[in-house]
Order: sequence, then C-alpha cells, then structure tokens
Amino acid sequence: MALAWFTTRMAISNLCKRFIFDLLLGTLIFFLLSAQNAKAWSPDGSTAYQGRLFTPPDNALNESVVFFATAQSWMASDWTHVSGLAGDWKSLYSPRQGSNLAFSKSQAEIGFLNKDWGFSYKQRSDVSVVANRDLLDLLYVQKNNLSPPIASVYHPQIQIRSLSAQGPHLTKRFSLLSQEDTRLTAVIGVGFLMGHSMRYAEMQGMTQRTSSNEFSLIVPVLSDIDSNKVYPFMANGNPSGTGYGVDVAMFAKWLGSHQAWFLIDDWQTRIQWKQVPSTRAVADSRTVSLGSDGYLAYAPAIQGSNARTDTTQRIDPTITLGYARELGVVTLSFEALRVSGANIPRASFAYRASENLRLFAGKDFRLESTYGGVQWNNWAVSMSSNRLNLSNSKAYALSLRYQKNLPTP
Repeated sequence: MALAWFTTRMAISNLCKRFIFDLLLGTLIFFLLSAQNAKAWSPDGSTAYQGRLFTPPDNALNESVVFFATAQSWMASDWTHVSGLAGDWKSLYSPRQGSNLAFSKSQAEIGFLNKDWGFSYKQRSDVSVVANRDLLDLLYVQKNNLSPPIASVYHPQIQIRSLSAQGPHLTKRFSLLSQEDTRLTAVIGVGFLMGHSMRYAEMQGMTQRTSSNEFSLIVPVLSDIDSNKVYPFMANGNPSGTGYGVDVAMFAKWLGSHQAWFLIDDWQTRIQWKQVPSTRAVADSRTVSLGSDGYLAYAPAIQGSNARTDTTQRIDPTITLGYARELGVVTLSFEALRVSGANIPRASFAYRASENLRLFAGKDFRLESTYGGVQWNNWAVSMSSNRLNLSNSKAYALSLRYQKNLPTP
C-alpha cells in the first residue's frame, strides 16, 4: 500500500511538473528570442552545483544582472525499476541487504543574481521511501502469491517522508579569501516555504510463518501523519504549513586549475503544520491465517487513535562534496552525495569544445546511472539513466537550466 501510494504521488507530481516545464520553457524561449548579445557562461566544478544555491563567482556578476531559470527532476529506486514500483516486481527485483531507498526530487526555480545577492522563487516536491529487505521480501511474496518457508522470520521496517512546498528564496555570497591564485567563497540561502502537502509514516514489526497457513504478527510501531488523509468520524479541518529553509555552500579555486565545493541543501529546513490528520497504533496477532485467495486474513488486537495534530516537519539535508581538476580543455570531477541517508559517489569529465560549447558525461556508482549533457551559450541540459529503456530503469533524471547576463542600465 505504501509503495502504491508512493508511485501514485509521483504520477500526480509528474502532471504538475509538466505544467511547470511548459511555463519555464515558454519564459526561456521569450528571453532567448528577445535578448541581444547573449554572453556565454562556463560553470566551474560540478554541473549539479549550478542552480542549486548560487553561480560560482565571476566578474560577470559584478557587471550585470544574471537572470536564470531551472527545472530538474530525479527519481530512483534500489530494488526495482521506478515505473514498476506498484507492480509485482517480477521483471526486476534486486534489493540490497539492509536499507533500500526509493526517492523522487523535483524542483523548478526562476530568479536573478546581482553582484553578491540573489533572489528566486522555488517550487519543490520531495518523496523518499526507506525500507529494509525484510519488508520488500514480504511484499514480493504477497504480490506474487508465494509461500515463504515455515518458521521463517521477518522484521519489516519502512519510513515514508514527503513534502510539497513553494516560496521565495534569498541568497548572499561572501568572499572569504581572494588572492592572485586562491579564491574561497561562502554562500548562504534563506527561503520561506508555504507547504502544500506532507506525509511522515513509519512502521516496524515482526512476522513469522508458524504453519502452512498461519502467521504471527507483531507491530509495535505504526504511525502515519498525512495532510491529504481523510478519516471517517473525524471533524473537517484545513491542514496548513509554513516554515523556512536554510542552505549553505562553500566554493574554492586555487592554482588556476583546482576546484572544490561543499553544499548542504536543507541544512536547517522546518515546516510547522497545523490540523494534520494523524494515526498512531500498535497491533499484536499470534495467529494470522493465509486465505484461499492468497491474502493474509487476521483479526489482530489493535490499539490506536486518529486525530488532528500540530507537528513540525524536519527535512533531511542533502550533502554534496566535490573536487575538480582542469587539464587543458578537459575537466575531471569527483563528487559524493548523501541523499536520504544513502551515499551516492560519482565521477565525470567535461570537454570544452569551444568558448560557447561544453560537453560532459559521468557515472554514479550506487544507482549505476550514466549521465551526460551539454552547455551551449545560455543553456545547460543534462540527462541520466541506468538503462537505455526508461521504463526499465531504476534511476533517471533530467535537468534544464537557462542563464543570461543582462547589462545593467
């Protein structure tokens, strides 16, 4: 049920993102056709760095106002292809030992930079599911009407977190060190968030097959806080959420060819929600039977309550640490990302074909995705997938960025 909900939310999110992409694309085409003398831009370091917090400092920022717009989406799953999360997983099922991660991160942003200041408006949608292999194996058995061995014991665990919000974002750049061959810059971003929806669900338990058609089930932890949930016998409410987000970054360049960056997105991000439907319960059933239809039939002793509650949602930070070395027209980059508790190392190289054209490609070593892209004049586009057929891919991403330097009056 949790996984079906996750996939449904992603499908709904995709419809919203399609509208955002159309809106951004129309805006970008207008600027592209109406602008004169578009100035090329050559980002330093990681392509992921561009648009996350701030453009790495250059002289152009002190001479002009920089308009930018970005749209990006990233979806991944450890154990099956993303499009098949709600299916039976027969075509691909390869869970990890320990924690398994599935997530969707999408964001659209439009704004400008002027000298050391930046202002933008963001819309974001984040969903993450962290489950252990025991839970995934149980779901796989149930989805395919299989029978685990008698006396087999499972300890399922799952955690679901989601957020949909939007709001203005302000950034400030600080020059910490500026010498002939060394530059160190810090950036802090502060944003106001207006929440559209949220969910925080958690379950831990134990189940054992005690005979050919009976199971033992214990669920000591079951909680679900969902702004979109509707419960019977509960008074109508109007869930709402407001909060803030703080991002920080540091960028260094030395000896003309070495670069390093460190980002913490959502370093401190909190949203205070009011009147959110909430369920908290425990279940204990020592005899759960397997019905003729292959589904579990049980009447466990359940204790719990449904209520509306006020809660503070804390967003886990996304951390990026990277290094790049320029070797003539080629740049080699290495990055380590930490997303929802999972480490994603990756490596890439970029080739500067001309003043206005840069090509790049790379590989991440957890999701096994290959990515590539191009930066041409004011545009940057990148795509990634771990398979050529997206319908069978465990991870894919798309990022689009437009940036234009507008001369100041």
